[in-house]
Amino acid sequence: MSFASDSSPPFFVTAELRNLIVEAAERSGRSVDDFVADALTVASQQVLESEATTVLSLRDREIFQALLNSDAPPNAALSAAANASPPSHG
Repeated sequence: MSFASDSSPPFFVTAELRNLIVEAAERSGRSVDDFVADALTVASQQVLESEATTVLSLRDREIFQALLNSDAPPNAALSAAANASPPSHG
């Protein structure tokens, strides 16, 4: 991906954004390609991490914790799901 200060990126950006990216890269002492690649990597990782994490409300956390601590046997749906999933190796 070439995004030198005198070339166009492989995606559309406004002239204002292009100038901002070029200036930020120069101030950080990095090439524009490295700067853009690192920024896109960080943003991508943040999205994937936030999508992989489920945040529970306090009420939902308490309900979930009570279910985990419960001595009640699993219902039919939970038993069927456990039997349908492959064994864990961990």
